[in-house]
Amino acid sequence: MNRLMRTIVTLLAIATMATPSFAETLQDALKAGTLSGTLSFFTIQAEDADSAALNGIRGRSTSQVATRFNYKSGSFYGFTLGTAFQASHSLEDFKGFEESTPGEENDPRAGISDARLLELYLDYGFKKSNLKVGRQIIHSPMVSNADSYCYPMSDSFDAAVITTTLIPDTMVQGILIKQWNLRNADLETHLSDPLYSLFVVNNSIENLTLLGQYATTSQDEYNNGAAGYFNDFLEPTLNREGWEQYLLQATYNLPISHPVTLGAQYGATSFDEAGEDDTYWYGAKISTEIEKIKLAASYVKIDEDNSLVSTFGHAPNGITYNNMWGLDLLFAGLESVVLSANYDFGNVGVKGLDATLLYATIKQDKDSNVFYNGYEAYLDGVNEIDLLVQYAFQGALEGLSVNFWGGLIMDVPNYSSDLSTLDGEEDHTHFRFRVQYAF
Repeated sequence: MNRLMRTIVTLLAIATMATPSFAETLQDALKAGTLSGTLSFFTIQAEDADSAALNGIRGRSTSQVATRFNYKSGSFYGFTLGTAFQASHSLEDFKGFEESTPGEENDPRAGISDARLLELYLDYGFKKSNLKVGRQIIHSPMVSNADSYCYPMSDSFDAAVITTTLIPDTMVQGILIKQWNLRNADLETHLSDPLYSLFVVNNSIENLTLLGQYATTSQDEYNNGAAGYFNDFLEPTLNREGWEQYLLQATYNLPISHPVTLGAQYGATSFDEAGEDDTYWYGAKISTEIEKIKLAASYVKIDEDNSLVSTFGHAPNGITYNNMWGLDLLFAGLESVVLSANYDFGNVGVKGLDATLLYATIKQDKDSNVFYNGYEAYLDGVNEIDLLVQYAFQGALEGLSVNFWGGLIMDVPNYSSDLSTLDGEEDHTHFRFRVQYAF
């Protein structure tokens, strides 16, 4: 969640920045544009597993190279044009969605061979506001892209987004989405009934940040062109009788000399015609810093009736405090505690090196509705340890970075499909590695 919030703050600061001057002609504006991009190598390796709760990561063994090019024009009477292209090539045998099953080594959710238009939008800035229309990347707690931090390609949306800071100490963002373009091969999910969202962040009270978001669509069916088991990919969000969700969150920095931050969040989802919340979650978080080490502890509880139908946009873990790299901590009746420690080695002279250690412990009531999208997701007694290390080169190699994500998931129960028989427990290891050059 912290990574998501940093991204949101950065994007909003850019979006609402005043434009000092305009190009006199459209040609001048296009010539004044900037080009940026990335060249990347990814590899994902994961042990196979029997438990269906590990479907999202088990058995993967794939590597790929990827590239992205971004162009943004200069301003022409407040208008700017942006576009981006992305491409990925799997170094393994890429079957695609038609022939794939969960647990295959080159699962197309990770290994992708494709090229496509990522962004093409027109942005207009006016009076501490801006309107962006077209294919674009969106970052918010409930509507968010699965960006390419650990995958070769990113999702995008065909959308209209208006952002304003006209109200003092307040950011308001309205979102309308007509199509979700998935990173997984050539899949586009058109919404005949658009998704609408309102996102608000307020800092009017000293040391307190209030955040709220609401999203809804009356879409009750989907057609993404996928075959096989991937036909169920969007079922939790779109194959319902409509969908709506809300999130409320508060973050308070204690007014004391030692840095201590408290957080609380509550959210709920409805996906049928009854008009009642079908599931809810709540969480609490505390963070501090000791001897330059950033420490945090968080707790999240999911309602026992249904699993959380999470975010729209392929980034399920972004909405709650507890965000791990292996397991999705979103299943019915699940209680999780996550402890984290982060250290920037620039404090001891190694500029660009940063490491984070995460530990999660899980409890889950067996009487909960632990079946999610057709498979059993029972994780009581499971623990996960993740290590994230990143290094950004300096000097002549500035722009080059290396990222490593490694995880160990312990004591995963492997139950029969009706949860009547325990067939043992298993441990699971996985890691992801990326080398990227940004220019």
